[in-house]
Amino acid sequence: MIVPMKKIFMVTQKKDMVSALEKLRDLGLVHVEHLASLGGERLGELKDQAALLSRVIAVLSSKEYHSKKVKQSSLTEWELEAEKIIDWLAQIGQLKEGLIKQQVIISHWEPWGDFNPRDLVELNQKGVRVCLCELPTEDMHELPHEFMMRSVYRVGKNSRCLAVCSDPDTPWPFEQIPLPPEGIVRMRGQQDQACYDIGEIKGKIADAVQYLDAFKSTLKAIQDALRFEEVSAGTRKAETLSVLKGFVPVASVDQLEKKAAAEQWGLVVEDPDDRDQVPTLLKNPKWVEMIKPVFGMIEIMPGYAEVDISAFFLVFFSVFFGILIGDAGYGLLFMLGTLIVHLKLKNKVKDHNPFILMYVLSLCAVAWGVLTGTFFGQQWLEHKLNPMVPWLTKQENVQLLCFFIGGIHLSIAHIWRMILKFPSASFIGEIGWISMLWFMFFLSKTLVLGHPFPSASNVLGIGGAVLIVFFTKPNINPLKAIGPGMGEIALNGINSFTDIVSYIRLFAVGLASVAVADAFNSMALEIGFGSFFIGLGSALILVVGHGFNIVLGAMSILVHGLRLNVLEFSGHLNIEWAGQKFNPFQRLKNVSE
Repeated sequence: MIVPMKKIFMVTQKKDMVSALEKLRDLGLVHVEHLASLGGERLGELKDQAALLSRVIAVLSSKEYHSKKVKQSSLTEWELEAEKIIDWLAQIGQLKEGLIKQQVIISHWEPWGDFNPRDLVELNQKGVRVCLCELPTEDMHELPHEFMMRSVYRVGKNSRCLAVCSDPDTPWPFEQIPLPPEGIVRMRGQQDQACYDIGEIKGKIADAVQYLDAFKSTLKAIQDALRFEEVSAGTRKAETLSVLKGFVPVASVDQLEKKAAAEQWGLVVEDPDDRDQVPTLLKNPKWVEMIKPVFGMIEIMPGYAEVDISAFFLVFFSVFFGILIGDAGYGLLFMLGTLIVHLKLKNKVKDHNPFILMYVLSLCAVAWGVLTGTFFGQQWLEHKLNPMVPWLTKQENVQLLCFFIGGIHLSIAHIWRMILKFPSASFIGEIGWISMLWFMFFLSKTLVLGHPFPSASNVLGIGGAVLIVFFTKPNINPLKAIGPGMGEIALNGINSFTDIVSYIRLFAVGLASVAVADAFNSMALEIGFGSFFIGLGSALILVVGHGFNIVLGAMSILVHGLRLNVLEFSGHLNIEWAGQKFNPFQRLKNVSE
């Protein structure tokens, strides 16, 4: 459920606002909304410091430098150490860029062989005219007798040559090639030195990993100061007073009022209006809370004026997971993997909801696999493991079940809207949409599955259309309601059909998963297990094949399982996921806490 909020205005004297914010932060109840634009030198400085520390922490946390447990040390001048690390990174970048450029030069000059360009320069200074050039091979013998040419290598019809001229006054009859900066051997030596320098610098960065926790603690402190500075800058100042605006859960208003009275703050508490950007705080029973990690992963939040679908999201997402994975063997692997990670991290994490959710989802996959007789595929178990519900082994029946699930799922959305609209007469329009959905269900059966279209279902379509037309925006004059109602049908009528049909994706993906599993099983069985090496190859096919199938299944959950909840269901419920998370002004916890 979405926790009800109250809008508050806190008023203090300007001179007391900083101390008031300190106490308000310790209270940790108010989501602050800025009344003034944020700016100022201090804010900019804190943002720069936070950005610097974030970059340093990202570098030190990477596997390249933080591959083993390092004893942590305290740090007094964090900024100096952080700038040294950034400077080292810049040096590594410059050295790597130089290596790339130098490799291009080496690759270009390698065919010439190793020589010292300075030798040619010195010869020219002493009056011996020497240069490198490129000219057509057939022209080499037509040059004046003053020139002696030695071909070094050929490129197509051209020769790249060393040219020597005995007459200092004779002009060069061809274009000279500029000399390289160094010889090949010397450039490779410079590359070796650059690689050595990079290793040395990386060693310095690796040594700085001992300050990682210190950097993290400093970042928390700076983020804390930054949040405080933003809240302070966001208050509205008027003469001698400062005003802060925020939102507080209704259940916490009494606590805030007592604190305001004790501290002599002015406090105004009122209901939010339509113009307010009220944050959303979700609070559900423990069994529903396990879906929160999914919301966090895809970063969605219903608006304050919308509804919380967490419970239905959890139930149907679990069903979708079971059908999309559709294999008891895969479900057991998910469960085992979750158990291993859970036991390893149980003392290191506070939120165990992700693990509980994975147990539930894995159990759903196992249940569907048992119902359909699917355990790492179906064909290899034929006549050995009978499905608990043979009806589900027929493709047409599973497609029909998907349409039925879609009808139920979307009907729940319109029943919910009907409850929200009651006692307004517009709730009758939602009954019309429910009728229309089930008309589309029967239409889908006919068009997709080839079932006879029951004439009685026309009542659902016609009756639903009539209710939608006259009760979408009911009016005392029924004729005035027809326009909006017809527009509603024109906009969403076809969508109802496509949304019902879209649930067939559950069948299609589930069927594909079984087909892939059966294909790899067949390949392994055809090769057989006659000898050790042949058996090893067959086992490798099974492991790689089923691993690949599991990855595809996990991706299908993210694409299809979430879509049916976040788009189809939420669209029929008019949820736009435009909410902002309730984020109370409070002190950040230190990394060591």
